[in-house]
Amino acid sequence: MPRKRTQVVSEITGVTGMAIRKAILAGERDPQRLAKLRHPHCHHDEDDSAKALQGPWRAEHLFALQHAIALYDFSHQQIPQGDQQITAPLATLGDQSAGRPLPPKARRHTKTTEPRFAARTPRSRLAGVDLTTMEGIEEGTALVLRSEIGTDMTRWPSVQHFWSWLGLCPQHTISGGTVLSRRVRPGAHRVTVALRLAARTLHHSQRA
Repeated sequence: MPRKRTQVVSEITGVTGMAIRKAILAGERDPQRLAKLRHPHCHHDEDDSAKALQGPWRAEHLFALQHAIALYDFSHQQIPQGDQQITAPLATLGDQSAGRPLPPKARRHTKTTEPRFAARTPRSRLAGVDLTTMEGIEEGTALVLRSEIGTDMTRWPSVQHFWSWLGLCPQHTISGGTVLSRRVRPGAHRVTVALRLAARTLHHSQRA
């Protein structure tokens, strides 16, 4: 039984997925030749990949694929300009590190969602500490925290106030000693999402 492409290529924008899709747009239709483009570390073998790469190659589908790849490439071409817009203000921020050197960078698996520029040094100088030394906090998460929260923590009288601002404090409706409902009110969305993702990463970490 033929397998779906998503069953043999988990990340369609990864090395294998993009190589196969661009070969298809270039006119390649032989499933065996397309399967040979798979990355050596793919979990599925060449035969499984070839079975998933058989199709009718309908013109409207190829047209949609062509435009999807073009939009993907265009969006990635804009990333360096966005990086420049971020790095320029970072370079102008004050140094709160008092000249302390950065600790050794934690050796972790690099994610594709991490920033492509060197944000660790200016971000750590701004805060005076390197947040990425904490398990679960990656470069992207640290940038979100600093951009949304800043460095002035006196705005919150206590940890409980800060947690409430984040929207992570559960609100219980209790009647007669019975909890009728539990909900978390909306809060600082970007920070809340970043911390939840960090907690999920830490939960799956072998070092946790």
